[in-house]
Amino acid sequence: MANFDISIGIILGHEGGLSNQKNDKGGLTNFGITFKLFKLYAKSLGLEPTDDALKNISIKDAKKIYFQEFWQKMRGNEWKDQQLANIVFDAYVNTGARAIQLLQKELGVNCDFKVGPQTLAAVNSANPKVLFYSYKEARIMYYEGLVEKDPTQADFIKGWKNRVGKFVYQ
Repeated sequence: MANFDISIGIILGHEGGLSNQKNDKGGLTNFGITFKLFKLYAKSLGLEPTDDALKNISIKDAKKIYFQEFWQKMRGNEWKDQQLANIVFDAYVNTGARAIQLLQKELGVNCDFKVGPQTLAAVNSANPKVLFYSYKEARIMYYEGLVEKDPTQADFIKGWKNRVGKFVYQ
């Protein structure tokens, strides 16, 4: 079964530290955690929901948010294939529930933006390598579509494609 500790290492490698780029719709982020998301979890972590608290969030607390907000919601511990879990988890962190919609489209199951029993069964019964590469291509097409709809996001397309390009099924 897939392991969160393996996946989170990849995420933290992609997300880096503090960022507040002009055209980034996520606004202020640290370790990839947006301020909007941080506000939802701050109190449960014993933190105040402020810019300064996000700027000083620990990796330990960032991991707690990633685990609860993304890994648990995608039922990551129930995925048979680690590499497939890695690429979907990365997309989920980067694009939100659209990542699950992309997955469901690739699987040909009902698109409800949630990993329920039907989606999980389809993931675990699919050929993981084939699904991995079709999902990878769907992610690239998704990013290209974003830029086509909103040219202000063009600054990010190279980085998004590089991020996806780092995933290779082994």
